Amino acid sequence: MNHTNSLALTMFYVLFASILSLSAQAQSLKYTYDVLGRVTFVEDATNGNRDYDYDRAGNRTLVAVNTASDSTINGEPSVPPAPTGLIVQGPLSPYGGGYNFSWNPVAGATSYEGQLKDGKPFATTRPQGSSAGPLPDWVRAINIIGRGPLAYFIDPKNPPSSVPRSSSSSSVKPAIDLPTGLSAYRFADCVYKAKWNAVAGATSYEVYDTRGSVQKTAALSVDVACTLGQPESNKPNKVYACSNLLGCSKPAYFF
Repeated sequence: MNHTNSLALTMFYVLFASILSLSAQAQSLKYTYDVLGRVTFVEDATNGNRDYDYDRAGNRTLVAVNTASDSTINGEPSVPPAPTGLIVQGPLSPYGGGYNFSWNPVAGATSYEGQLKDGKPFATTRPQGSSAGPLPDWVRAINIIGRGPLAYFIDPKNPPSSVPRSSSSSSVKPAIDLPTGLSAYRFADCVYKAKWNAVAGATSYEVYDTRGSVQKTAALSVDVACTLGQPESNKPNKVYACSNLLGCSKPAYFF
């Protein structure tokens, strides 16, 4: 074997060994995620395990190394907090009316919903909106857990006396309690009766079934239908207590 062939063979073995090493290291990594898709734990046999924790706003608060297992300090993810930094610009029309409005992004939020002063709703996936007529009233963030508390806009032409005219502060209401005393039973071939106790301050309830459909009601029970002869095809899944002022609670689950 000549010198050139020997050198080429040596380089091949070095490259092959490096590929095997990288492949083995990649296979030694195991990731754990929470329900919001965030990494909470990395099992790394080479460099040591890493444990990640987050606060209620979705900010990473701790990275612990060389831990034996996942340890979530702040519990299960919850509904998102109320938006902050609310700003209203306008009126945009010389005749009055027309506004642009925005707020700070909320960590973990998948979308936002709100209401104008005339009662008309708006929905967006971005932390901003506009109105051709009335002022915005309130906005809240939504994630896969549920709807957060409301944050209220301040009229830039008529701010409260305790708030400077240039301020973008907002008023945040406390969260509403989730429903308790849940029960669900099948009373016909394929109809379930879902019930719960009244929640103080709630003006309505939103009930989701396992298919993802929602029923909105002011009563304390709903009927959920399934496919005839297939009682497991659809059941009551969860219920939210909602208030016009406080938003919706965390979900309470039937099963």
